[in-house]
Amino acid sequence: MWKTMLISTAAIMATVAPLNAKEKKPPPEKPDGIEFHERLEYVGIAARDPENHVWGCSPVKCDQGKYHLFGARFGQPFDKGWRKDSHIVHFVSDTPQGPFKMVEVVYRGEPDKPGQWNHFGIHNPCIRRVDGKYVLFFIGRPKSMSPQTIGMMTADSVSGPWSEPVQILAPSEDPKNWTYQSGNTCNPAFVKFKGKYYLYYKSVKAKYGVAVADKLEGPYIHHPTPITKTDKTIEDGTAFIWKGKVCLVTTDNHGTIKRGGGLLWQSEDGVHFGLPVMAYDHFDVYVTQQQYPRTHGVRSKRIKSYSKIVRPQILMENGRPAWLYGPSGACQKGRPYSDCHVFKIMSDEEVRQAGKQDVSKETPDPGFDKRKK
Repeated sequence: MWKTMLISTAAIMATVAPLNAKEKKPPPEKPDGIEFHERLEYVGIAARDPENHVWGCSPVKCDQGKYHLFGARFGQPFDKGWRKDSHIVHFVSDTPQGPFKMVEVVYRGEPDKPGQWNHFGIHNPCIRRVDGKYVLFFIGRPKSMSPQTIGMMTADSVSGPWSEPVQILAPSEDPKNWTYQSGNTCNPAFVKFKGKYYLYYKSVKAKYGVAVADKLEGPYIHHPTPITKTDKTIEDGTAFIWKGKVCLVTTDNHGTIKRGGGLLWQSEDGVHFGLPVMAYDHFDVYVTQQQYPRTHGVRSKRIKSYSKIVRPQILMENGRPAWLYGPSGACQKGRPYSDCHVFKIMSDEEVRQAGKQDVSKETPDPGFDKRKK
């Protein structure tokens, strides 16, 4: 078992310059000349459980050509469920559109070890194929309302067996680091970029940071300051490499650009990110009531003025983002549970053919299921 690896920021202070809070960079150029949020097209429900919430499904394609989602599953009530009872489940499909079938429970935490970092609340998984193995990141907590830290397991096969979980990242022990005594390093996103391993996480005041390692197993060294330049809440990051840049998609909780939408951040080096552009719009922009009838939210008997996409996760194909998976704060009529949805991320040519130069101003065509039969 790897040991817990928590390293201070001193080792990187000399090699990685802190972000200048006053520095203002222009928003990144539109990849392929089309806004990212214009590319999304709703497909349908990717994964659901008849008696539980399904949340935050992270995708990966295996060597056998099948598609896999690693999601969080938990029961009612919503807040108590994800904080205490959440666990990781594994879904499989022959196509990225789904529907995905649940095949196993991957990890429930350590219910017999109260007070341990991964006692329960195993949530927000992030699956990646790296260095010939599958790597699964997740968050855990020692008790229901306690801080969360990031764990990791690895396997040679997407179906396991998985290595013993290790706590790979917790707040820095350096008083000068922005995460010091914060309690939380959570909601992991991960990429390997130019030979190094980048683990992105949410911490103080719902900003994002990064810890970098020379080896997959760490140690992961905290960057001294946050990497996202916004005073408004963001979370649920997912990271990928596109056009030679590290891209980070997060939620836009309180309106950095549009409240309840998503943000796309880009970086040349994986550490210094400029201003974001819109990654996606409200759930309602892409999904009609005919496609997914909804009358209430996961926390309420009444739905808010808009529904949103949360915990977005992206699957790359042919070197570009091709599919986006994520739950919504809205539930289907007649069901008290959330589902994981799938959206196609159209290519430049597909957007032009669809005539959706500004999809946010259009209503998607009716028709619940666009999957290939």
